[in-house]
Formats: sequence, C-alpha cells, structure tokens
Amino acid sequence: MLSFDSVLVRYGEIALKDPWTRKSWERTLASNIAFNLKGAGIDSSLSLERGRIFAYTSDTRAPGIIADVFGVVSTSPVWTVEPDLGAIEKVASDIAADRSGGLPLGTQPRMLALISGGIDSPVAAWMMMRRGCPVSLLYFDPRPYVDALPQAKKSAEVLRRWTSGRKINFVLVPIGEGLARIAPAQPRATCPLCRRLMYRIARRVMEEEKAFGVVTGYSLGQVASQTPANIMAEQSGIDLPIYHPLIAMDKSEITDLARKIGTYRATADAGSCAAAPKKPMTQARAEEIRAMEAELGLEEIARELFEKRERMRI
Repeated sequence: MLSFDSVLVRYGEIALKDPWTRKSWERTLASNIAFNLKGAGIDSSLSLERGRIFAYTSDTRAPGIIADVFGVVSTSPVWTVEPDLGAIEKVASDIAADRSGGLPLGTQPRMLALISGGIDSPVAAWMMMRRGCPVSLLYFDPRPYVDALPQAKKSAEVLRRWTSGRKINFVLVPIGEGLARIAPAQPRATCPLCRRLMYRIARRVMEEEKAFGVVTGYSLGQVASQTPANIMAEQSGIDLPIYHPLIAMDKSEITDLARKIGTYRATADAGSCAAAPKKPMTQARAEEIRAMEAELGLEEIARELFEKRERMRI
C-alpha cells in the first residue's frame, strides 16, 4: 500500500465564527497541532483551508497525535494519486474517525479547576479544556482525613497530555486544618461548610491565576451532599463564577469518559474523606449555613490557609 503523504484535519465550530475570529482560532489550532507533532519528533508543515487543515507528513503516528488536539473533529491520512478512478480505487480507505472535537485550547479564558483525586473532577477539568479553556488545578489537601495527593498529581499528568505541551499550574492548599475546626463544631453540616471554605480560598487563587471561573466535578444527586438545596446553600453570597460541567451526567457516563481520556486509572484508588458525616445534611438552608460560617470565622480561616498554599508546575 502506498504511504500517505499528509493528514487531513477537520474542525467544527471554528468555521461558524466571524472571519476575524475564525482566522485567529485556525492559527491557534494549527499552532497546537504543530507543537504536538514537534513534541513527538515529527517533522511537518501545515497549510490552512476554510474548514480544514493539512499537515504534510508521512509519519504513521501523526493522525493519532493530531486527533488528541482539542478542536479537532476528525483526521484522515491522505494519499495523493493521479486523477484516475482506478488509481483512486486502489488506495481508497474509509479511515476517518471521530476525535476530541470542541474548541482549540487557548481560544477561551483560563479556568481554575478543583481536583480531588477522585474520578469526577479531572473529567470536569477536561471538559472545560475541550471548550478551549486552559486550566490551573487547585487541590485541597484534606490530610489527615484522607490522602489523595498521589491520585491528584497523576490526574494532572494525564491532563497535561491534552495541553499541546503546556505545563499545568498545580496549587495545593491544606484544607485539613480547616476541617479540623469545622467537623467537631458542625458535624452534619461539615460538607457544605467545607465547600464554602473552599470557594473562599478558590476566589483568591483564581485571582492569582488570572482565571475567569471555578470548575467543580459536581453531578446532581450523585452523593448525598450534592443536592440542589446544598449546592444553593454552598454558593449563596459567594462572589464567584462556578461551573459544573458534569451536573447532568450519571456516574457511568463520567466513568466511561474518564476511561476514554485516560484519567480513570489514576483516580480509581482514591479513598473517601473521614471527616464526612455518616448522615450528611442534604437540605441545607443558605441562611443557616451562612450563620454557621460566621460563627466559625471561615473567612479568617480562608485567609490563613491561602497563605499556606504551595504552587508547582506539572
């Protein structure tokens, strides 16, 4: 079989944008593709046409590498032949495959994704990346109640494979110190109070990272604490844009996507938080939670813990 001489790259939503935005996003996508190919040691050149990009290389790894770039809808190896039906039939092959889709990474503002070491949060981060948002990761370290830092770091390493070579900012905050004050005082309300503490800290980290919002791995009703009432109470009065990309997905859908993007194995062994009550509050009232928050001084605790943050690049 004749070796292919280029790769046809198709994209979707970019073609619907106005001419200026389309050209800018096409260049961003082409740059991300070129970076991934160069990182794999593949020599190539690229040309742009409306609705598609051609990457000129015969390296058999190229279609798969390009396919994992956000914004790419499908890839196909291309054989250049004489304009003769017999020659075309000789090399024709139905090889197009669905790929990552979405928008090119870097065409949307940065987001701060909360990452726990569990299955859901890396998938939520990936979904925002798929929509073009670079992410910084914020890990709230709950030790001594559970240690999921190894899983969180492994998830970050997997997510980096989708960044076209960019390193990911990983911020660690020791939330366990806050839990030690919350859990004994308000055991049933530990989860919503802890989440409000997280959001107060996240707002500070978001500003430092120049991000435009916070991303969670919440899925409605998946666990007892993720109820509409609790979510409303947790976010009441918090001056923070919060995104829940998994909110309408069930666990099997999230798990399937985690397997597809490669984060599942990194998170499968994450434990559960020992500070979580056996019978958590499921119908929290915003005014009640905010009164508890004031009594505990969560704003001051948030300031203290923010000052203890650790930053690294993964």
